[in-house]
Amino acid sequence: MKLGGEYPTKLSGRRLYLPAPLLRQLQETELVINRGFERNLNLQAVAEWDYVINSLNKLAEKGRKEREFLRFYTRGASLLKIRNNYTEPILPDLLSYANIRSDALLIGMLNRIEVFSPEDFETILNNPPASFNDLVKEVMPEVELVPPPQIIVQEELIIPEHSKIITSYVNNIGFESILKDPKKILKLSPRDFEYFTAETLQLLGFEVELTKATVDGGVDIFAAQHTDLGSFLYCVECKHYLTQKVGVEVLRSVYGTVELKKANAGLIVTSNYFSRNAHKLQGELKHRIKLADFDRLKEWIDRINKQR
Repeated sequence: MKLGGEYPTKLSGRRLYLPAPLLRQLQETELVINRGFERNLNLQAVAEWDYVINSLNKLAEKGRKEREFLRFYTRGASLLKIRNNYTEPILPDLLSYANIRSDALLIGMLNRIEVFSPEDFETILNNPPASFNDLVKEVMPEVELVPPPQIIVQEELIIPEHSKIITSYVNNIGFESILKDPKKILKLSPRDFEYFTAETLQLLGFEVELTKATVDGGVDIFAAQHTDLGSFLYCVECKHYLTQKVGVEVLRSVYGTVELKKANAGLIVTSNYFSRNAHKLQGELKHRIKLADFDRLKEWIDRINKQR
């Protein structure tokens, strides 16, 4: 889930209205809400929240300050279902913490939605860091905020130099156990699903590069296939959805990325399935967009097991 944009909205009886453009990006029917760090609230997918909590669990064993942080961060965290563009009622303590009474501002922030009172967000904007470049170096030392290098798919195939797939990491997500029981895919975090997909494609004969989670440029994985007819480059987008099908907007986005990157085709891989309209659009773009749903993932796993 990669979100962006600013969306003014309102509360209706503690129910938050989610504008249609944001919902199209979101593609979730349930969200977890919790306290943010700047008197704001965060909304994120259940899988993203589970991943965060799993990562933070080890803090509980360190000391009192770490446990205080965990209590603050998780206090009031709750599951909200979305119906007709509205969330379920938000706990009063959370709304009070974020100083939200009626008006609210939704900010798409990569894998989450930040919820601010308009007044508080204006205050943040009016007090920017003294040096944005220094701030970037401090909080994101390993993130390269530069455009990805140009991809050439002519006589010679060049794949951008992104972070390599780490075999030990793939082993940590239980790759071997997934090969025995594909349903365990559903328990992966979104990022782990990208690792799983990359490793799967690699075992199927593709040369793969997994992009950085923070700045993927609209591509989760670059996958190259070398044949007697030449080399072909695919832009792979991973959608780890548990309850919702992948819609046409994802296909349109990937098609645009394929054109921008000058790749041969796009591949969308999901742990769920695709909507009827998505299949219809893919029929019109069949030579430029490929789809792989949960059933196709199981077919790939069968092929890998038979190769062993």
